[in-house]
Amino acid sequence: MEITEIYNEKMEAVDVANHPMEVLYIKMSQEVSANDMARKVK
Repeated sequence: MEITEIYNEKMEAVDVANHPMEVLYIKMSQEVSANDMARKVK
């Protein structure tokens, strides 16, 4: 799954998501459902 865009609560584009509990909106390459979880894999 690829994340193509990330936005903060003000709908401003951000480059990183590194603050715990920060609310972000993401545009993804696949559809997701409520309560799905994502984790970074190296």
